[in-house]
Amino acid sequence: MSDSNDNNMVWMLPDGIDEVPPGMALQAESTRRTLLDHYLLAGYELVIPPLVEFVDSLLSGAGADLDTKTFKMTDRVSGRTLGVRADITPQITRMDAHSLRSEGVSRFCYAGTVLRTLSDNPLESRAPIQVGVELYGEESIQADIEVLCLMLDSLQLCSIENITLDLGHVSVIETVLEDSGLSAHQQRDLKKVLSTKLAQDLNQWLATNVSDNSTAQQIRQLSGLCGGVEVLSRAKQVFSHSEKISIAIEQLSLCAQSVAKSYPKVNLYFDLSEAPGYSYHTGVVFAAYVLDCGRMIANGGRYDSVGASFGRAR
Repeated sequence: MSDSNDNNMVWMLPDGIDEVPPGMALQAESTRRTLLDHYLLAGYELVIPPLVEFVDSLLSGAGADLDTKTFKMTDRVSGRTLGVRADITPQITRMDAHSLRSEGVSRFCYAGTVLRTLSDNPLESRAPIQVGVELYGEESIQADIEVLCLMLDSLQLCSIENITLDLGHVSVIETVLEDSGLSAHQQRDLKKVLSTKLAQDLNQWLATNVSDNSTAQQIRQLSGLCGGVEVLSRAKQVFSHSEKISIAIEQLSLCAQSVAKSYPKVNLYFDLSEAPGYSYHTGVVFAAYVLDCGRMIANGGRYDSVGASFGRAR
């Protein structure tokens, strides 16, 4: 004989999985249409990637952070492992590299539900609707600026105000770590320590893992490179010996100038010791925050390597 409480449990949804009631559903659909219409007018073509793919394709080049977030199952037809997408970006990369193979610059937009085993925040949905754009075939910083501006346009179209834009560049921290002589495991640990912004934890970690004083000092200087636009001038002085970092700082400066000119109400914040986003990013990265919300509400960045596993790194 079943308990009445057990019967009530039948109707419960898993943690982080939500249904959208009338009113909210209409608002969500209206927002989706508004954003996609804006992207289409900007020259981006709509694509609809599949909800599931073979895991070896879905996660190819995407990094371990997506692997742990991906629900997996066995395909009864092929016997191979399938994955439910946790992020749409790698799917568009596969389509560009393998299915479409267009020459020159390609622009795509999309909107669809993704599913994650775990969310980054306990209050976040594990099945959010992801809306975005991808641009391929353009190496110049103008491509980064174009996508960055589209993200800010999207937030404005959603009537979101008091935006703080967090800008960073993967090359800065990666170059410092490459020059440090630390093992891959130590580099991963150091990234976690740097993300906490706690000087005491960083000093303790450096005392245990880094014997070279100049290397430790450079990592400490890197950890302090966060704040307003003056951070770029400080970084230029600290890493004047590195051509890669100098190029990265110049790219960030061009992004900042474009944002300041076109979106004067957006607050600019730079953090060169952390890269918001996924591990597949390789260049400029950015994330948007608003007051009274302790997590990013939109993010993006350059990635030039994910398509390599499909034979076309663009």
